[in-house]
Amino acid sequence: MELKDNPDSVSLRIKEMLDRISLEEQDRLLDEQDAQSLLPERIESAQLVRHRKLWRVKPKTQLALVVIAGHQGAATLTFTYRQEWPLADTLRFVVNYLRLFAADPAERTARRPRRPRDRQPPEAVMADTTERFTRKGLATRTRIVEGTAQLMFEQGVSGISLNDVRSAVGVSGSQLSHYFADKRDLTREVIVARTNEVIAFHTQPQLRALDSWQALRAWGDACVAQVPTVYLPGGCTYGSLTGELLEADDEVLDDLAAGYEQWLKLFHDGLTAMRHRGDLTDAADPRHLAVALLAAHQGGTLLTYATGRAEPFSATVNAALDYVGSFRPAPKKRRSRSVTQPTNKP
Repeated sequence: MELKDNPDSVSLRIKEMLDRISLEEQDRLLDEQDAQSLLPERIESAQLVRHRKLWRVKPKTQLALVVIAGHQGAATLTFTYRQEWPLADTLRFVVNYLRLFAADPAERTARRPRRPRDRQPPEAVMADTTERFTRKGLATRTRIVEGTAQLMFEQGVSGISLNDVRSAVGVSGSQLSHYFADKRDLTREVIVARTNEVIAFHTQPQLRALDSWQALRAWGDACVAQVPTVYLPGGCTYGSLTGELLEADDEVLDDLAAGYEQWLKLFHDGLTAMRHRGDLTDAADPRHLAVALLAAHQGGTLLTYATGRAEPFSATVNAALDYVGSFRPAPKKRRSRSVTQPTNKP
């Protein structure tokens, strides 16, 4: 699907799918064991009964953006990890979010996510070799990596050569070969650098430890602030790099998965602290909610870049935050103060 050529057709197509698929059918598709049954082609080709219990609050176009962005984020994570659980978790998030707006109150209850059976941590990433360089050498090496990262973001991984790097950064061929064996070696270092940028962004002081509603909303606002300068021109710096390297070898994919793993851990630790503190109910699964936030970010940035519009990212990330918020405990009812009736003295 060429998103840039016809962005309106994307949300229209998904909106038509929402008209055809009942919430019960979406749940059935999620519960099937075959991962291929979760692909939109399978959903779209199914002969399903038309369902007319429409959602009341959110416009269907906005819900459609959440569906397709969620799928795209899930696909990126699933391919990177080469495991099914990101897709299952994200589609559970999307369907549960849609359920929040069902006309029938009985359908608004969230379904529990499946426990991942194939969850495997990525293999160990490349060893740290920086100790063999001098301070000046490390500075030069860092400059090369940062310059390459920017070139890759602007022109694509396949769109640049080592000669382009050498010219842009201002180093000789011998310097480049001194620090990096080849382009693949340099690319892996760019992944490490982008991972460090993600961690730095998510640990900035105003976001605390992502362990409160205020911190999560501040994270959403900080991401939205990046839409005009980063996401619209080129997408997420980490996600766009991942998208170009999905056909790389297993070691490179493990590098990318390890970066996502650190990203997930930041969300997971914050959500776990919220649950322990009572800010989330016992039904909240921090692991599942962390995947929802990450997939929403990755899918939202991809769709915002592809369509040239800010709405997909805003809609998807707000949906993920609202989904986390749906696990907040119900407010306690205040006890009414008893009023002492005056007595009539004789």
